[in-house]
Amino acid sequence: MNISVFGMGLVGLSTGISFAEVGNNVCCVDKSPQKIRLLKDGIATVYEPQLEGLLKTNLLAKRVSFTQDIQAAVNFAKLLFITVGTTFEESGQITTNEVDQVVKDIAEYIYEDKILVCKSTVPVGTSQALEAKINNFLRLRNCSAKVVVLSNPEFLKSGTAIADSLKPERVIVGSRSPESTKVMRQLYKPALQKDSSFLEMSTQSAELTKLAANAFLATKVAFINEFSRVCEKVGADVEDLRRALGSDSRIGAQHLSPSLGYSGSCLPKDLSALLNLSQSVSQDMPIVKGVKESNEQQLKYFFNKLLKHFKNDLTTKQITVWGLTFKPDTSDTRNSPVKTFLKYLVENEARVKVYDPVVTKLSDIDTYGANIELCTEAYRSLEGSDALCLCTDWRHFKELNFNKIKQGLKAPVIFDGRNLWSPRRLLAEGFTYYSIGRDSLCDENEL
Repeated sequence: MNISVFGMGLVGLSTGISFAEVGNNVCCVDKSPQKIRLLKDGIATVYEPQLEGLLKTNLLAKRVSFTQDIQAAVNFAKLLFITVGTTFEESGQITTNEVDQVVKDIAEYIYEDKILVCKSTVPVGTSQALEAKINNFLRLRNCSAKVVVLSNPEFLKSGTAIADSLKPERVIVGSRSPESTKVMRQLYKPALQKDSSFLEMSTQSAELTKLAANAFLATKVAFINEFSRVCEKVGADVEDLRRALGSDSRIGAQHLSPSLGYSGSCLPKDLSALLNLSQSVSQDMPIVKGVKESNEQQLKYFFNKLLKHFKNDLTTKQITVWGLTFKPDTSDTRNSPVKTFLKYLVENEARVKVYDPVVTKLSDIDTYGANIELCTEAYRSLEGSDALCLCTDWRHFKELNFNKIKQGLKAPVIFDGRNLWSPRRLLAEGFTYYSIGRDSLCDENEL
């Protein structure tokens, strides 16, 4: 099957490469000449496990190509995927400027029937509105072609985007066209282990399902973090709660890891979009509203531990922060809680050293001032620091040499925002150790 994919961010690139990997011919489009040049050379423009290897394999097999030529991509395929990004305003409304622009650009070159598939996260009703708009435009051009717009929301996770694309748990297709739905079922058949994983519904239901799924995941994150704060007050261990709750099949273990709060490019945006939707239809959503408020408390709660340890004065302190991305196995720093954490540090006049295994530029946070230094090596980032704050649980952080960590720091103090390490081990190594929902375990009398 010939497919064109518009927008080479994480979703578009993972989608295009995965479709090519199962035998389709895929034309990938992006407006950035630099990005297209790198992709043609087999260099992945986002960090994602497995991605670059599959990119090179499919380039060699000539199943995938990259271009800026929208007309060529429209002519290449009947099935056109929209995967450009969306953002949200402070009001919570999703802005679809990029989606609107790429659809407008595509419409200029349509002369025969097409299926337009929207994978971008958009407000409910967008697909239906786009279909009416694009077909009206074609009529004004005296073009007899018809365009069907489908909603096919993505559920990719940064760090496992390729695996999620190749073997999705479910595929949701919102459509009013049985013929187009049949084409989508055929496209996804090699990836699905059972037919029941292909879910058909209206475009409005598909668009709302995406927002609802992310709201539910955010609720689980906020829920366990809320209990982590209670654990510290009553002497319980949040890790015991997490294991017990996760073993219940009605609840499940995913998204129950204590942290600095939900983050990334999807969950904050989608919760804000739902709250904006609730206002527009005059239907209150107190649970979603509460989740957002609870999440905002978590990072402040963690930062206040650091403030309390240093007696509310960071003016003479240097703090090392490990991790900038919102989760491991990704280069994505969008809406990362670490950026807000750095802002808190700078506002309190601390000097900051930052290390992340894949982030090599401070372009996202350079507005926070000259007090932040990006380091290229983990142990060296500790030199002269009064404390280490672990904010992203990259796997190789788990087994680092604690003697080297202690030697690098001015004082052996660790704030673990991901519960990566054992409290008892850190105390035995001579550290003052703070974590999430386990601070009662740091009583030296319990060793």
